[in-house]
Amino acid sequence: MDVVDVMTRNVLSVTPDTSVRAAALLMIDKRISGLPVVEDGVVVGVISEADYVAKDSSRTWFSRALFGQEDGMLTGVEKVSELMSRNVVTIPVSATVQDAARLMTHHNVNRLPVMEHGRMVGLVTRSDLIRAYVHSDGEIADDVNLMIAVLPEPMSKIGVRVQDGVVSLIGEVETSAEARLVARMVGELEGVAGVDNRLSWEVTTEAGDSPWSGFSQEGAIR
Repeated sequence: MDVVDVMTRNVLSVTPDTSVRAAALLMIDKRISGLPVVEDGVVVGVISEADYVAKDSSRTWFSRALFGQEDGMLTGVEKVSELMSRNVVTIPVSATVQDAARLMTHHNVNRLPVMEHGRMVGLVTRSDLIRAYVHSDGEIADDVNLMIAVLPEPMSKIGVRVQDGVVSLIGEVETSAEARLVARMVGELEGVAGVDNRLSWEVTTEAGDSPWSGFSQEGAIR
């Protein structure tokens, strides 16, 4: 999966001349922890909660922003340009979510402006990456059923149930090898947390298996 599939396209941003109070209020209102700083379409910095806290840890920055105390948000700081981080880590629009995860981990950042031809076209955050790996039970069931439908019979007739990301495979196949194959294929689908293989078969394919294992089950795969 690519970052373009999970990124936010309509990105909230501020300019270097935006007041630090206005930037703080925007983050509070939208419940986000940081904003790209853009000037003439070019990302020139990022301002985040961490920047406020690092500048003035004696009082919480959001309380000053909310109540607009007379002594100001931060002593001696008025504009975003005075507070923002200028070493911006970006990622190209063609990158994968795995690339984004590695960059965030390596640079210890929570968000990456997504760039195309030198311009920001989106923003990907750690929350976006987490959502990319989390699928609803219904979505997982649809994906499993689509995969199973193209298999030859009797594998294409396998029943599917999904709960909390764990896929239960129910029905009969011809051999224990087929049961293992289907379970392995399902386990590799994105979003699958585990496979409970309840398939039964009549023909074994490995030495040591009972030749009459119509009620045998491969067991759970985690």
